[in-house]
Amino acid sequence: MWWTVAVEARQVSMTRKMEVEFLRPMKVETPYTAKGKLLKHEHTNYWLSSVIDDSSGQVAAKGMGIYKLAKGITFRVLMSDFDFTHVDPQMKEMFTSAP
Repeated sequence: MWWTVAVEARQVSMTRKMEVEFLRPMKVETPYTAKGKLLKHEHTNYWLSSVIDDSSGQVAAKGMGIYKLAKGITFRVLMSDFDFTHVDPQMKEMFTSAP
């Protein structure tokens, strides 16, 4: 869910509270798709929901979380530490062009 705040709000945040419900077994070395949604933003808090789908599109897990804006670090500084070697050029541009 942290990435949802990073992508949608271009902010660095820290987990304040997170609740996850696993609906079916999840296996290691198995591809899943994670989706997050920013529900609400108030002052320095972000409320989010998320789901993790398996390869057939069935929901394997779902969660809710509250994230707090991080102090003293910008999105640009955080992204400068990431290795984008094997990342699609369009994704790299999206993350490295942050204000």
